[in-house]
Amino acid sequence: MGWADIEGSNCQSQTTRTRPVLLVTGFGPFPGVPFNVSAPLVEYLASEAEGIPAELHTAILPTHWRDGPAIVASKIRELGPDAVLHFGVSRRASGFQFETIAYNQCANIVDCAGMPAQGFYFRRGGPPSMRSTLPISDLAFRLRLAGLPAYASRDAGRYLCNATLYNSLHEAQLTSKKRAPLVGFIHIPALSAASLHDEQTDFGWREVQRGAVEILRRLAATLRASKHTSGRQSPNRINTGSI
Repeated sequence: MGWADIEGSNCQSQTTRTRPVLLVTGFGPFPGVPFNVSAPLVEYLASEAEGIPAELHTAILPTHWRDGPAIVASKIRELGPDAVLHFGVSRRASGFQFETIAYNQCANIVDCAGMPAQGFYFRRGGPPSMRSTLPISDLAFRLRLAGLPAYASRDAGRYLCNATLYNSLHEAQLTSKKRAPLVGFIHIPALSAASLHDEQTDFGWREVQRGAVEILRRLAATLRASKHTSGRQSPNRINTGSI
């Protein structure tokens, strides 16, 4: 299963990095959603990399139970990012929907290859749930100040968006505690390809672009201000109980 790596051109080694390293992903199409707006959003963010004070790495993931999470795990190990941010679409989203919890559960829904998950649990023996480590309250507040709808959600579904968030949080736990990246997932509305040219909507393509750039800029500024890249403690919290 292929994937697109559209990394920025101004990369730095981990030992000499002076800016936060961000890994940002979107998804390709999946059954019922032939056009996934998170893919062109990530391509747009890559084109705007010079305006974001970070070393930006972007990838478009296949909506595949095995390959998508495996690619993210590989990139986390390779890049050692300071933050991992996933964008996906949801018909329930009415703005920027920040997912707060990932569940160790998989719905019996096929992926882009027509294959179902390999079992009920995404990771056998893993905790029932894990919490996003993004500064969600701050990011959502900034978006609302900019006139954009933003809110927190406690249910990322049980499909690949949830699986990707859970997998990334788990991979963050495997890194050194002083280098654990912040991890989060944001759902955006499932805009159609035609709507990208519609400027009359209350929350459309322009708002998605503007909000995503604001999120990355604020996240990069937060990382720099907290000196997150030079000696951070792991912010991950594993919830071992039921929710």
